[in-house]
Amino acid sequence: MTDQLLRSLERRWRQSGALADEVAYLAELRHAGRLTREMLELAAHCDHPAALQLLGRRPGVEGRPIERWGFEIVGGWGREAGLRALHAVQEPEGLNHDAYWAELLEDGGAGILEQLGHVLHAAALAARSVEHVRRLVTAGLVPWALGERDPCPDPPWSRPLKARRAE
Repeated sequence: MTDQLLRSLERRWRQSGALADEVAYLAELRHAGRLTREMLELAAHCDHPAALQLLGRRPGVEGRPIERWGFEIVGGWGREAGLRALHAVQEPEGLNHDAYWAELLEDGGAGILEQLGHVLHAAALAARSVEHVRRLVTAGLVPWALGERDPCPDPPWSRPLKARRAE
């Protein structure tokens, strides 16, 4: 029954695009154990309206320094979320190639994750828009967090990479 109900709720939400329908769908995903509170919290951290409503929260991203927001993503949701945020920002810059990621991941990605807030700040300066960078990160994180279409189905950090440097 749960699968049938989930399909029906998802279909209704996708057809209507209504916030109430998405909230009902996400609530049933939670009830069925297919959406963790942790991932729902990540979507809410990105000010996703349905996640905010389901958790009974208000939007809080606007006005928050982008560096702090980036550090909170890594601190709250770890390496995978941080790398996905970085990927979302770097994709439009054409930096998502194996050599770039091999260099970043030499230390397991720890260095770049410590710097994610600064990377987001630099991207916002380059784009002249903090909101543009937030939209990129949100587009890279929310679908993944909510178990929808994965914006990065073959992440470069999960496959063997060739180092850029010749030794």
